[in-house]
Amino acid sequence: MLLVDDHDVLYRPGTELMLDLKGHDRRLSDLAARAIEASGTSGRITVCSQDWRLLEPFRHHPDVRVVHSVGNARQLERLRRRHEGSLA
Repeated sequence: MLLVDDHDVLYRPGTELMLDLKGHDRRLSDLAARAIEASGTSGRITVCSQDWRLLEPFRHHPDVRVVHSVGNARQLERLRRRHEGSLA
């Protein structure tokens, strides 16, 4: 497991970092959001999770792209309803 504090080992300019948040503990996303802020990293970061509540701390961060992962038909339908009208 790569610790967020060790990200500079793999992160190079022009590289997009992707964090796939697992589980359901909201403390994980809060810790990751604070680590991103504290790192001063400039560059694109993608954060994804099937537990969409974990994505909330990243919604308004200018350098973070939020991806709502879908693992089954029920989640796909929820995603369609969530974005209904905004995809037209």
